[in-house]
Amino acid sequence: MKQREPIVAIATPYGESAIGVVRLSGLGVLEKVLPFVKTKGKIKKRYAHLVKLFDERGEQIDEGIMIYYKAPKSYTGEDMVELFLHGNPLILKRVVELFLNNGVRMAQRGEFTKRAFLNGKIDLLQAEAVGDLIG
Repeated sequence: MKQREPIVAIATPYGESAIGVVRLSGLGVLEKVLPFVKTKGKIKKRYAHLVKLFDERGEQIDEGIMIYYKAPKSYTGEDMVELFLHGNPLILKRVVELFLNNGVRMAQRGEFTKRAFLNGKIDLLQAEAVGDLIG
């Protein structure tokens, strides 16, 4: 596994809910996201930005909140972006597919936590506890 390769996944349980989270982590994730979001002002670290998310054709997919975490101050210890969107599974799937089609690969099960462990953000007991909670 190339640890710094950008990855993406839906970070909330499957099903309809008010909010769904799409998480990206790895080298250059902000640059992968920026072509598809519009917001007012400059992107700041650890700040909740109201964004509109667009596909490659310029069609709006959704509006939500984006937070950018600069390495090493993120869950994974890498640059990370979280998109808090409407929880409709079709919207979340469409957003993930957008990034899969633009140089980001699908995260393997537990890969965000694995990266956090490998980058010293959590210890083995914490990683196992996360696995128990989501497994």
